[in-house]
Amino acid sequence: MKYIIRVLSNRVDGYQVRLPEIENGKMVKGTKEKVNRLFSLSHYKGLKGCLAAAKKWRDAHLKTHKALALLDEARVNKVGVPMESTGRNVSGAIGVSLAEDITSTSVLVSYKAQWRLFVDGKFKSGTRQFSIAVHGECSAFRQACAVRHEFGGEIIIKDVDAIPCFPDVPYRIVL
Repeated sequence: MKYIIRVLSNRVDGYQVRLPEIENGKMVKGTKEKVNRLFSLSHYKGLKGCLAAAKKWRDAHLKTHKALALLDEARVNKVGVPMESTGRNVSGAIGVSLAEDITSTSVLVSYKAQWRLFVDGKFKSGTRQFSIAVHGECSAFRQACAVRHEFGGEIIIKDVDAIPCFPDVPYRIVL
């Protein structure tokens, strides 16, 4: 779903359209998203209606700016390899991300667990990475989920097709 992300937090549940700045039918390079619009689950009475409204609004906005071709362009990472998703987190599980660390000589791909705790009146955050080359894809994902569960509670899976395997810890699927 290009330019559409799932938003799930304590206060908001739905989909958000995040479009880049567009001039003459093309994306302006080096700019962050300039047009954002949230489609709330409570307003659209369900995920399907919410997603349909987000897609309709995105397509209409791109059409008015003569930029529908942007939907067909593939996003690429820092070394020019096409990415499969435009979302920030492509692992399929909230709090567990698929990370690519690119250096001049190698590319390290790993699953990264991230969490944020409120301790003694302050927020403390942490991360831990598990290399796919060392542990294998499924094991790295499961270990990252286990650490995320230890510090952040239940694992929420938002895209079943994106995860390499199911975690060993309690999880919930949210579509």
